[in-house]
Amino acid sequence: MFNLYSFDKRFVVSIGGTDRVKEVIPGNYYLLDEGSTINNKFAGVEIKDKKEYNLKNYNIDTDLNNKKLLIFRSGGCGDVCWLTVVINQIKKRYPQSHISAGSGGLFSCVFKNNLNIEEILITPLSEKEISEYDYLLNYGGTVERSKNPNDCAIDIFLRHTGFDPLQIPPEEKIPIINTAIEIDEWVRKDLSNNYGIKNDDVKVVIQMRSTDLKRTFPLRKMAAVLISLAQCGCKVLLVGRNKDNPLTFKNDFNRIIDLTGKYDFEKIFSLVKSSDLCISSDSFLYHVAAGLNKPSIALFSCFPSKTRTKYYPLCESIDVKRDGCKDIMKHFRDECINVNNLDGSPICWSTISPEKIIILSLLKIINKLIKKWK
Repeated sequence: MFNLYSFDKRFVVSIGGTDRVKEVIPGNYYLLDEGSTINNKFAGVEIKDKKEYNLKNYNIDTDLNNKKLLIFRSGGCGDVCWLTVVINQIKKRYPQSHISAGSGGLFSCVFKNNLNIEEILITPLSEKEISEYDYLLNYGGTVERSKNPNDCAIDIFLRHTGFDPLQIPPEEKIPIINTAIEIDEWVRKDLSNNYGIKNDDVKVVIQMRSTDLKRTFPLRKMAAVLISLAQCGCKVLLVGRNKDNPLTFKNDFNRIIDLTGKYDFEKIFSLVKSSDLCISSDSFLYHVAAGLNKPSIALFSCFPSKTRTKYYPLCESIDVKRDGCKDIMKHFRDECINVNNLDGSPICWSTISPEKIIILSLLKIINKLIKKWK
């Protein structure tokens, strides 16, 4: 049983990176993630009414061949990446099943070019859209409800689907991400024509910000990392949304390229595919790197890295050393009281030095750098 909601006014949901929108119409009913509230998703919109919607009881042991399944979550890009693992396992067991995937418009490109997915839907899902399916699998709130700080999110998703994670090989717990050939080519030409970047350049992609300050490695420290890598001969490419990079850099080598707000997610995926290393705080970039079989370095504060990167063999995870923090499964929802007065970042970030990140980065790309130096 699900709750469907109607709203007091018309609004549109943008589909990230394009001028397309999904229209939400008053009087129609829509399905939301479990536990979500309207006001933190759609500013100024109120719930007018709600009703129950009943479906068949889903069970992974039911023969799902020739059945239509809709699998969805509105969360961030990493959450959507985990859905590709679930979808792959269902498709392996029931190859004749018909699977559609739903997410917020910004991250729906994760599902593109995935042969396991027949249709991509944008949340909120209308009653008409969901009525076409035999089963709905809603992953909203699955990770958030976990009380085990050692539980990997991908295993939580698999259990929610009905699978035993211990029976799934680790190599099948990596996101499945495919890029479009035409976008790969667009990115290659853009880097070459507008930024002078060649195919044999050592390219390091860095995401400056996470979704909130507690999970964001202090920007001045990250600046020290990218400047050092640029001085070593790397082309450093900064990605993210508009204003994700509020800093300016001394760029004597013309090797730091700020692409924040210029590349949408699909272009970032193709950029990662052509890169040699990705570096980020706890956000989407290392998930994408894992799905494209690229090395990465991921920095963690609120969540232990083992709950996120346990099955990513090419990801080097660095955790802060915590001292006196709240329960880790609650802390990410609250303001941090132990902050640096200079920039407002949690003090625990001081336990990760830029030098450590720089050394780990150079170890991963040293062979290609040596070829460039020659």
